[in-house]
Amino acid sequence: MKVLSIGTDRGIFDAASTVRKRMVQYAACFEELHVIVFSTKQSSFEKIQIAENAWVYPTQSFSRLLYIFDAIRIAEDIQCDVVTTQDPFETGYVGMKVSKKKHIPLHVQVHTDFLSAGFQKHSFLNRIRFVLSEKVIAHAARIRVVSDALRERIVHRFQPQAEISVLPIYIDIERYKNIERVAHEKVELLFVGRLESEKRPYWALATLEHVRNEGVDAHLTFVGDGSLKKGLMEQGGEPVSFAGHTDPLPYYAQADMLLVPSVYEGYGMVMVEASAAGIPVVATDVGVAKEVGAYIAPHTIDGFAKSVSAALSSNYVPEPFSYLYENEEVYIQQWCEDVKKTGT
Repeated sequence: MKVLSIGTDRGIFDAASTVRKRMVQYAACFEELHVIVFSTKQSSFEKIQIAENAWVYPTQSFSRLLYIFDAIRIAEDIQCDVVTTQDPFETGYVGMKVSKKKHIPLHVQVHTDFLSAGFQKHSFLNRIRFVLSEKVIAHAARIRVVSDALRERIVHRFQPQAEISVLPIYIDIERYKNIERVAHEKVELLFVGRLESEKRPYWALATLEHVRNEGVDAHLTFVGDGSLKKGLMEQGGEPVSFAGHTDPLPYYAQADMLLVPSVYEGYGMVMVEASAAGIPVVATDVGVAKEVGAYIAPHTIDGFAKSVSAALSSNYVPEPFSYLYENEEVYIQQWCEDVKKTGT
């Protein structure tokens, strides 16, 4: 089987990257693997061969507005039996067009909970993406989602003819299961993620203030970077630390609770990591929050803060989390089989 993949992860051009390694592993499952990646002319990426049977093509677009058109143009000269896309949005639209023109099946991957209430409200671009997703989902021959909750929402909203498979994102949870806990005096609250509005990091600050006003000697650590970092640092004060964009594992080792107040999540890797490490999670109903046994909080700043206080006072302990994959090889095999089923 010859597979065409449409994506946006430019990390594949880095020979040492995880995405490059994974694509090489995917290629071993197929006769050929061709990967088109959205990129601008300024990035200076060139077509490369990453394995004996795998090639990567940057769109080299003059503008981001031309990604779709350039990807479709490149795909015209690639022979393939199946096209798989990273999302049901821009890459999904490219895949749909290629699928129709070449008369081949479309495999769509959905990592983002675009049906959550906050997704469309977040930006005008997201509203456009939702419109695109309706057309792409309707045309798909097979859909891969990352959580049961996302599958249920897609079925309820679209009633697609395509079969939907649930394949979570791969995470090396053994790395987190074996964390050696670090003793500490204060109650350690942890926020891991991009410091952007859709992640609601200011809610974490408000939550810290709330629990401290209730007499809890708490400290909050932000692991991640983003456009809101400066404002958070100015408002945070002494009981707040900023670790920047770094490996969160050492911070899980001393965390008493992970805070996930997001507007929406695609999957929620940090919730899986924390749960594997035995750390209680308080989250809004996003991504895999319910599946990992998180303490579900309302989508209000006051409700979230009160939920954290309630979880702390009750010494909330989630149920043990069961993960689908024994190792990365099992994940690679299941992903490849999912794509292969699209063409049968």
